Amino acid sequence: MPLPDLEARVMDQAGLLTEPEIQSLTAKLKALEDRKGSQLAILTVPTIGDVPIEDFSIRLAEKWKLGRAGVDDGVILIVSMQPRRIRIEVGYGLEGPIPDARANRIIEN
Repeated sequence: MPLPDLEARVMDQAGLLTEPEIQSLTAKLKALEDRKGSQLAILTVPTIGDVPIEDFSIRLAEKWKLGRAGVDDGVILIVSMQPRRIRIEVGYGLEGPIPDARANRIIEN
Protein backbone atom coordinates (compact mmCIF):
# COMPACT_ATOMS: atom_id res chain seq x y z
CA MET A 1 0.00 0.00 0.00
CA PRO A 2 1.63 3.29 -1.06
CA LEU A 3 1.67 6.00 1.57
CA PRO A 4 -0.07 9.24 0.61
CA ASP A 5 1.71 12.58 0.78
CA LEU A 6 0.51 14.97 3.47
CA GLU A 7 -1.61 17.51 1.61
CA ALA A 8 -4.00 18.72 4.32
CA ARG A 9 -4.80 18.28 8.00
CA VAL A 10 -7.82 16.16 7.05
CA MET A 11 -7.37 13.77 4.13
CA ASP A 12 -10.57 11.83 3.47
CA GLN A 13 -9.52 9.39 0.77
CA ALA A 14 -12.29 6.96 1.80
CA GLY A 15 -15.02 9.58 1.28
CA LEU A 16 -16.45 9.24 4.79
CA LEU A 17 -16.82 12.94 5.57
CA THR A 18 -18.85 15.77 4.09
CA GLU A 19 -17.10 18.96 3.00
CA PRO A 20 -18.51 20.89 6.01
CA GLU A 21 -17.19 18.15 8.33
CA ILE A 22 -13.75 18.35 6.73
CA GLN A 23 -13.74 22.14 7.08
CA SER A 24 -14.85 21.95 10.71
CA LEU A 25 -12.24 19.33 11.64
CA THR A 26 -9.54 21.26 9.79
CA ALA A 27 -10.39 24.44 11.71
CA LYS A 28 -10.33 22.58 15.05
CA LEU A 29 -6.98 20.94 14.30
CA LYS A 30 -5.49 24.29 13.24
CA ALA A 31 -6.80 25.98 16.40
CA LEU A 32 -5.26 23.25 18.55
CA GLU A 33 -1.94 23.61 16.75
CA ASP A 34 -2.05 27.40 17.19
CA ARG A 35 -2.84 27.01 20.91
CA LYS A 36 -0.60 24.07 21.88
CA GLY A 37 1.91 23.71 19.05
CA SER A 38 1.16 20.01 18.52
CA GLN A 39 0.30 18.98 14.98
CA LEU A 40 -2.59 16.59 14.32
CA ALA A 41 -3.84 15.06 11.09
CA ILE A 42 -6.62 12.70 10.06
CA LEU A 43 -6.40 10.19 7.22
CA THR A 44 -9.19 7.93 6.00
CA VAL A 45 -8.37 5.32 3.38
CA PRO A 46 -10.46 2.73 1.56
CA THR A 47 -7.87 0.04 2.32
CA ILE A 48 -4.44 -0.59 3.80
CA GLY A 49 -4.25 -3.96 2.07
CA ASP A 50 -2.80 -6.76 4.16
CA VAL A 51 -0.43 -4.48 6.07
CA PRO A 52 -1.06 -4.36 9.84
CA ILE A 53 -2.41 -0.92 10.76
CA GLU A 54 0.39 -0.53 13.32
CA ASP A 55 3.01 -0.88 10.57
CA PHE A 56 1.08 1.39 8.21
CA SER A 57 0.72 4.09 10.87
CA ILE A 58 4.39 4.01 11.88
CA ARG A 59 5.51 4.28 8.25
CA LEU A 60 3.02 7.11 7.68
CA ALA A 61 4.25 8.98 10.78
CA GLU A 62 7.85 8.63 9.59
CA LYS A 63 6.88 10.00 6.18
CA TRP A 64 4.69 12.88 7.37
CA LYS A 65 6.96 13.96 10.26
CA LEU A 66 4.18 15.72 12.17
CA GLY A 67 5.04 17.62 15.32
CA ARG A 68 7.61 20.19 16.21
CA ALA A 69 11.26 19.36 15.55
CA GLY A 70 12.90 18.12 18.72
CA VAL A 71 9.53 17.74 20.45
CA ASP A 72 7.93 15.05 18.25
CA ASP A 73 4.42 16.00 19.33
CA GLY A 74 2.44 14.93 16.29
CA VAL A 75 -0.66 12.74 16.20
CA ILE A 76 -2.29 10.96 13.27
CA LEU A 77 -5.76 9.42 13.36
CA ILE A 78 -5.97 6.73 10.69
CA VAL A 79 -9.23 5.10 9.60
CA SER A 80 -9.12 2.16 7.19
CA MET A 81 -12.34 0.79 5.75
CA GLN A 82 -10.82 -2.50 4.53
CA PRO A 83 -9.90 -4.07 6.79
CA ARG A 84 -11.95 -2.04 9.28
CA ARG A 85 -9.29 -0.56 11.54
CA ILE A 86 -8.70 2.66 13.45
CA ARG A 87 -5.39 3.74 14.94
CA ILE A 88 -4.07 6.80 16.72
CA GLU A 89 -0.34 7.14 16.12
CA VAL A 90 1.22 9.35 18.79
CA GLY A 91 4.64 10.98 18.59
CA TYR A 92 7.14 10.32 21.39
CA GLY A 93 6.63 13.83 22.76
CA LEU A 94 2.98 13.06 23.56
CA GLU A 95 3.33 9.51 24.88
CA GLY A 96 3.06 10.85 28.44
CA PRO A 97 -0.31 12.57 28.01
CA ILE A 98 -1.56 10.07 25.39
CA PRO A 99 -0.15 6.60 26.11
CA ASP A 100 -1.27 3.67 23.96
CA ALA A 101 -3.87 2.61 26.54
CA ARG A 102 -5.51 6.04 26.45
CA ALA A 103 -5.42 6.16 22.64
CA ASN A 104 -7.14 2.76 22.58
CA ARG A 105 -9.82 3.97 25.02
CA ILE A 106 -10.46 7.00 22.78
CA ILE A 107 -10.99 4.67 19.83
CA GLU A 108 -13.24 2.30 21.78
CA ASN A 109 -15.46 5.11 23.05
